[in-house]
Amino acid sequence: MILSGTLKEFILADVFQLLTQQKITGRLILHTGSTDGIVTFRDGFIVSAEKSADNLSTKLHNYIKDTKSLPFESITELFKSYGDNLNELSSETIKRGIMSKKEMISFAETTIEDIACSLFQWKAGTYRFSSMQSVESLVIEDISIPVENIVMEAMRRVDEWNRMIDVIKEDIVFIPAEKKTDDFSIDFDPIKNPDLYLLKKIDGTTPVRIFLHTTFLTEYKVYEALNSLYQSKKILILSSKLSKSVQEALNKQLKGKSLIAMTTGISVITTAAIVLLMFSISIIFKRAVFPEKTVDAYVRGVEVPIKNAQQNVSIASVYYRAQTGSEPSTITDLNTVFILSSDDFYFFNLNSKLKYKKNIDVNKKVD
Repeated sequence: MILSGTLKEFILADVFQLLTQQKITGRLILHTGSTDGIVTFRDGFIVSAEKSADNLSTKLHNYIKDTKSLPFESITELFKSYGDNLNELSSETIKRGIMSKKEMISFAETTIEDIACSLFQWKAGTYRFSSMQSVESLVIEDISIPVENIVMEAMRRVDEWNRMIDVIKEDIVFIPAEKKTDDFSIDFDPIKNPDLYLLKKIDGTTPVRIFLHTTFLTEYKVYEALNSLYQSKKILILSSKLSKSVQEALNKQLKGKSLIAMTTGISVITTAAIVLLMFSISIIFKRAVFPEKTVDAYVRGVEVPIKNAQQNVSIASVYYRAQTGSEPSTITDLNTVFILSSDDFYFFNLNSKLKYKKNIDVNKKVD
């Protein structure tokens, strides 16, 4: 069966109802703008859903990385071994004792529901359904969610979603309203308590969009948790001036401007690293000995991009240590958690060459 049309002509709820009435198996592919969404049906029940970065494989990877004490290499090996076969991946995860079956089902049902419901926010776009003989490789632990449950929940979330996005923007940075206490050391279920899970990660330097891509929470759960924490006054929005400065650093757009003080709420580690980095670079260039004027001019010309590159590498290193618990072996390792540009690589390596040249020149003068 092939079904296609536009969401203006046939609303998504009606498409879902038609597929469940026909007890169809296959994939419903939706497209709006630059975003695609996919809902997988088996015998008229929803068994999987994805939307861009919100997909079961990515979110499961983030969940295991964040909540289980496993070496980064073991997690990578597990996901590489089973590729896109979610059925085998989930079964092996349970078999190895990484997650219980109950935990896996809770994670999958919550994630699928969130993603499927989020597609109901689309008021324009196209849809196309293609039937399939089997979708077993896409199903985690034989999960089947009735269409009626998704439709009713999606309708309930419409107004709530609109209220949340009026307050919370992707570039906003939050800070804890109070100093973190011993409550953070207690055991809790992050799937059922996303508020506490996200509160532990709020450090005054991370914008909302980073939580969307690096946590196991779906887009809806990130916004819902942040909104709940904000309304209960457990977190505060960083002032626009400070938030802008953090964004410039994270987006590699500092362009030589001095970093402003990060205040009490900003991560001590990140702040210290940036200040130390700027001080070290300043000393290097003040003491560097380049006899030729042309070399002096060249050094002055690359000083700012080198500072930017060093700063971005420093920030990436902080993220890498937070994600993996270890030091990166090479600069290229940092791209796994924080994308560095080709300019960052070039000027970071150039700085090493300039320091090497300075040492040679100094040795020559000593001789």
